[in-house]
Amino acid sequence: MSFIVYFVRHCQPDDENHRHYPIPNPPLTETGMLQTSHVGRQIAAWGIDELYSSPMIRAVQTAAAIHAETAAPWHVWPSVSETDRRAWTKLRSGEPGKTLQADAEYAAVSSHEGLTLHYPHIRWNPAEIGRPDWRIPLLNETREMTYERAASFLSYLEQTYGGSQKTVAVVCHNAFLSVLLTVISGGTPADHNRFLHAHGAIARVDWYRENSGDKTWATSVQFTGYTSHFPTELVTGLQGLQALK
Repeated sequence: MSFIVYFVRHCQPDDENHRHYPIPNPPLTETGMLQTSHVGRQIAAWGIDELYSSPMIRAVQTAAAIHAETAAPWHVWPSVSETDRRAWTKLRSGEPGKTLQADAEYAAVSSHEGLTLHYPHIRWNPAEIGRPDWRIPLLNETREMTYERAASFLSYLEQTYGGSQKTVAVVCHNAFLSVLLTVISGGTPADHNRFLHAHGAIARVDWYRENSGDKTWATSVQFTGYTSHFPTELVTGLQGLQALK
């Protein structure tokens, strides 16, 4: 086994009070903040060497709890931000995309300058420091572009951690996490979320070489949707979940 990645969906965001089309940038709810402590302790129990997160505030607040428990170097990358998958069909039909708007209060917090002020220990991808705000330029990002973005990030992980025996955690978002896992598992691109994760749920993927002479990486999806670190009442963010309780 060469390296391990834990993919973490951010904890519960305050969507009810921050409904801005199409990708809001709300903070976490009180429940979400409570969830982060469970996520942080679980990741610390497993152990990690490096931490990555989206700069969207819900992901940052989730990652901050992991960093507090692990002290792992924390990299904030806009390239693992959420995608607007609901716009993919419209874009294929020729309809224009809509400009992404951040919540005014939290956009400033999630800018490069704002995050550096609030979280001085984070590290930025040098190639992305020049971006004007918390988001990557997702306007008119098609499904194919999203899958290419995911493949590029996975390639970066392989190039950076291949052969290192390190363990990495990546805090991102439900739709983009589904795309990442689809690419990893060799699935065909889909408009829907093929892999669903509750708030703060975790997936684990191992990268390894099947044989010593192999030039490509094999991957093993050990688990997805892990929520055993939560008491039942803290599992949120899945459609139909209430009917199962």
